[in-house]
Amino acid sequence: MPACRQCGKDNPEGTVVCGYCAAPISSRASGEAGAPLPVHKIELAPLAASKPVKRAPAIRPARAGMAKGAIEWIAWNELTGRQKAGRAAAILFVLLLFGTLLRLAAGRIGSSFGPRTVASPEPSQSPLTATERADGLASICPTVGIYGVPQNDNEAVEVARHADDLFKLPGNRPPERSRYILTRLAREFQSGALKSSDCPSRSSPSANPTPAMFPTPR
Repeated sequence: MPACRQCGKDNPEGTVVCGYCAAPISSRASGEAGAPLPVHKIELAPLAASKPVKRAPAIRPARAGMAKGAIEWIAWNELTGRQKAGRAAAILFVLLLFGTLLRLAAGRIGSSFGPRTVASPEPSQSPLTATERADGLASICPTVGIYGVPQNDNEAVEVARHADDLFKLPGNRPPERSRYILTRLAREFQSGALKSSDCPSRSSPSANPTPAMFPTPR
């Protein structure tokens, strides 16, 4: 075993550097004059293929003068495709919500301040038969005598409604047809096509008023 010339410690065979003081050990000390120093080969394991590193998007520096925590509006051309789709969907939703609120507000204002009209019967009904006209006059004439000659379409519809409530038409007619007959005759009184002289004779005092019962048109 070669001894170190510096510290005198024994080292294993083939040692080049002293394991105690790190001084080089000559080959002559081991009795092998001129022998080449042993060379130790170190094999390195192949490096594994490195994976691409995903880098986080750079954070935009805050603009000068912006308060901490404030929301910054990013220009459209600086957005990604997903951000553009999200912003477009948000704008569309806001527009739809704003339009809905405007409709509701307009409907409430119109219902509060607009003129209230009474729905009239379906105008596409068939013409009146002679029986329907006679039954309708027996009902509409006393009603006009009570409420007066209607001066507009809304008043004609109201007179017809009162006539339907006070003097029901005979027969098994549908309610829609009865209301149409009375409204049609009330509008004829409104336009002047019917007058008090067109009412049936006073055969039934409760249903057929005399012409004198009608007030003077307003």
